[in-house]
Amino acid sequence: PTRELAQYASYGATVDLAAPGGMLQFGVSHGVWSSTWNFVAGQPTFDAWNGTSMAAPHVTGVAALLLAREPSL
Repeated sequence: PTRELAQYASYGATVDLAAPGGMLQFGVSHGVWSSTWNFVAGQPTFDAWNGTSMAAPHVTGVAALLLAREPSL
């Protein structure tokens, strides 16, 4: 790995929350593996993806935990 930030990364001086995003330009080993549906075969499968959509569930989960802890947020 190059240890460089992805082109779509948002960052600052500190880390508040980190979530996987992947960089498939370096190959599937740099992707985020996820369950998906193979419409041709009609069955579930796994595939490597990348981008902010792969990080969104992690961020959503953290937001839900924060709201559960502090509903006034």
